[in-house]
Amino acid sequence: MNFIIVKQVSILSFIFGLALGLITLLPGLNLIAFLFAMFVMGGAMVIFLKKFNLIGLINIKEGALIGAIAGFASFLGLCVTYLPISSLIGLIFHKYTGGFFSMFFTSFGGIIIGLFMVFFCALMSALLNSFAGLAAVWLYEFVTGIKKGDNENINFQIK
Repeated sequence: MNFIIVKQVSILSFIFGLALGLITLLPGLNLIAFLFAMFVMGGAMVIFLKKFNLIGLINIKEGALIGAIAGFASFLGLCVTYLPISSLIGLIFHKYTGGFFSMFFTSFGGIIIGLFMVFFCALMSALLNSFAGLAAVWLYEFVTGIKKGDNENINFQIK
């Protein structure tokens, strides 16, 4: 896998995760945005990259890798925006509006535990989104009939 593609995927996913973190603050859409970041972001990233011709022909392994990177980065982006803002809202209104995670941000030990929980949830999101990326590439191969072989390399130059 090309390093430029990995960098593109991680940056785009983090930006989409930041947007999902803001959407998660809205009461009616919070569960939908969280589940999108947890389960669907890898497949959506593969579709987005294919639609705008940012990636060429990829195989299923590369699709799973793109999905894993997208899931990890988007969940971290979601947590970077959602957790501090919801914790501040909880401190202002004297209740925990951020749910389970915001109560960890009241002490130093709680912050460490909360960061570990965010990291392991991001790993879980990477695992689930790797399957979504794999499924998106498999579906693309099934619909178009175009399949990249295991020993083929597709090199490109950036000018």
